[in-house]
Amino acid sequence: MIVFMMTLSFLIPTCGVLCMQAKAKTAKIINAVLAVLIALFNIAHAFMELPSDNAGQYIIMPMMIVVGITLAWYSIKYVKED
Repeated sequence: MIVFMMTLSFLIPTCGVLCMQAKAKTAKIINAVLAVLIALFNIAHAFMELPSDNAGQYIIMPMMIVVGITLAWYSIKYVKED
């Protein structure tokens, strides 16, 4: 489970950042798809974890949702620029 969470939380966003370095249209599309995937993962993760005893999650999870949606929004706008 830890390897799965590391893959979703680190490897996929890192691939998205690397796609931002390329100027190709396909790299921009891959970045947008990965950003949307991570935004959906953040939302699902918050709904699974928020009934929790850890008060820090009530601050972190909504913030991650906002950041994920914002990144997905700007990635989609970046694809539509060309």
